[in-house]
Amino acid sequence: PITAETVANLDGSSGSTTRLAGAHFDEATGIPALEAEQDVTHIAQVRMCNAMLGVLFGEFDQARDSARAALDLVGGTGYQATMFVPLTHFHMAMAVAADDDQPIDDNKEFESSRDALEHAAQAAPINFVHKLDLVAAEQARRRGDFVAAIDAYERAVEGAASAGFLQDEALALERAGRLFLGLDMQRVADLYLGHAIEAWRRWGAQAIVK
Repeated sequence: PITAETVANLDGSSGSTTRLAGAHFDEATGIPALEAEQDVTHIAQVRMCNAMLGVLFGEFDQARDSARAALDLVGGTGYQATMFVPLTHFHMAMAVAADDDQPIDDNKEFESSRDALEHAAQAAPINFVHKLDLVAAEQARRRGDFVAAIDAYERAVEGAASAGFLQDEALALERAGRLFLGLDMQRVADLYLGHAIEAWRRWGAQAIVK
């Protein structure tokens, strides 16, 4: 039910964005029930889903809080040795780097998650190198190195497309488009954002498109 509710958030059928609050699973009642059962595994799953949704919908405060909660919990679950842990580190790193109101220099949470993502990229490059490139693009954007940012966005787009990670391709295209909007390069921004919308639709994320 947690996965089904996450999908409902993305396809727009739940009416919610980052919180799971629909017919399949409502965290307002579901989390207390899981806590009563001491079901740490499924609580961690909820928080990992919240973190992912926060990044995809651009609600970065929510993403950071949820990623932090998930990473605090996973050590006592079966998720510890799975790709879900570095994936949550990716969402934490993005939630810091993509948020212009969030300090990035000497940010211990960011550095820890970026380092974990680097290790994951070495161990499983097809899954994580393009994610690391996307984080690098946001770092370059934040420091005003737009040439490096655009190059890293392009690497992220191409890497995600090659590996079949449509959601990461869409996210990288969207973030690049937003950079060009900020640079008042409307035509280029429209091109990237148009491709992002197409990718989100192909992935089934109608709620993000709206």
